[in-house]
Amino acid sequence: MSYLLDATALIEFAKGIEPTRSRVLDLLETGHTVALCGVTVAEFHSGIAHGQDPRMDRFIDRLPCWEISREVGRPV
Repeated sequence: MSYLLDATALIEFAKGIEPTRSRVLDLLETGHTVALCGVTVAEFHSGIAHGQDPRMDRFIDRLPCWEISREVGRPV
């Protein structure tokens, strides 16, 4: 299955807030696709500059980045 993280989920993951942190890690470890879109990345970086948290920069860079379209926005 594929999941598109929103800014709240990404921020909670970065802060280690549970159960978000564990849920995202579980999705990744069990082979699900976890992706971001440009809007989510922009919202995340509105609160923390790129380079300020290298661990999160690497995490974000490893996830697919999907273009926003109606098809992506519709539930499967």
